[in-house]
Formats: sequence, structure tokens, C-alpha cells
Amino acid sequence: MSMFIGGDLGVTAPAGTAPASATPHDPPAEFGTDWRDPVTAARAADVPGRGDPAHRPLPGDRLRTVLTLGDRADSPVPRAGQRPRWTRLDDTYAGGCATWTTGVPRDQRHAVGTSSERYRLYGSGGCRGRSPGTEQGTLTEDRRHR
Repeated sequence: MSMFIGGDLGVTAPAGTAPASATPHDPPAEFGTDWRDPVTAARAADVPGRGDPAHRPLPGDRLRTVLTLGDRADSPVPRAGQRPRWTRLDDTYAGGCATWTTGVPRDQRHAVGTSSERYRLYGSGGCRGRSPGTEQGTLTEDRRHR
């Protein structure tokens, strides 16, 4: 099994130089996760843009997060006296974009989030897949692939 993780918090700072906190209203103790990535959270107003649209602070003191996770599992299935069957499952989750207003209390951030996932099963029996998508936690599409 292999796994890839990618992240873009909209702004960058050298690893270890900023706490995992976007504003003074978010002390690190409130976070239930341990983010170990060279990109760390920082207030958009404190970090100049790098010229790359993915790293440029958004207007209105908004912060943007994009996250992609995926894994792959390969499974050969031995069969006595026959060629082995095999399957491969690819699963990719993409948090298309989550944005919120920085520098304000949590209940005033006006967060917006979308996500998509793609399951793809390959094997000696054919190929099929599915791609559900969400907006604000509600399923907005569910495509099947053959």
C-alpha cells in the first residue's frame, strides 16, 4: 500500500516557525490534529504572496486550504493451477477548497468547503469506479465510472 499527502494552506512559512494556529482566536490547544507538513498556518496579512495564485492571500482577509490525500492497495489473489487474479484500488480524496475569514471569532468566519473523492477498482475482472462530491457536507454529485 502506498499513500500520498499534499497540502496548501494558502500561505507559507518555513517549517517550525509558526504555530498550527490561524488567528489569536485559535490557540493550538483547540486543534485535535497533528499537522506535520512543510506548509504551516499563518495569518494571510502577515505573509507576503509568492506570486503563485495558490499561495497568494485572498481578498477580504480570507484564508484558503486545499488538501489532497490518496492511497493505493494492490492484491494478487492466487488460484491453484491458474493464473492469479489481481485487483488494485486507488482512492483519492480532494478537499477542493475550504475558505474562511481570518482575524474574527469562529462563529463569524463564514467558512465554505467543498470536497470530492474518487474510488477506482482495477483488476482482471474489469474496471469500475465512483466519484462522490460534497459542498458544505451535503452530497452534490455521485458519478459512477465503468
